[in-house]
Amino acid sequence: MPQGERIQIAQHRAEELSAFYSHLTLFGGVMALLAVFDAVSGGGWWFQWPLLGWSVGLVAHALTVWAHRLWGPEWEERKTTGLLARAGAGPLR
Repeated sequence: MPQGERIQIAQHRAEELSAFYSHLTLFGGVMALLAVFDAVSGGGWWFQWPLLGWSVGLVAHALTVWAHRLWGPEWEERKTTGLLARAGAGPLR
C-alpha cells in the first residue's frame, strides 16, 4: 500500500475516533444533566428512556467505528497469517 494512501486511511480513522469520542462526551454530559433534573423534579422516573434511546445510537456509532477491525479485511489478513503461522507456513509477507 502506498504511503499516501496509508496516511489518508490514518487521517480518516483519526476523524472517526474523534467524532465518536465527542459523541461519547456529549452523551455523558447530557445524561448527567438529565439524571440531575430527573432526581430534583420528583415527578416520576423518566430518565431511563432518553438513556436507553441514546445508548442504542451510541452503540451503533461505536460499531461503525470499530466493526471493520472485528470483521473487515484487516481481520481476515491477521487471521490468515495466524493460521499459516500455526501450520508452519510462516507469515504472508
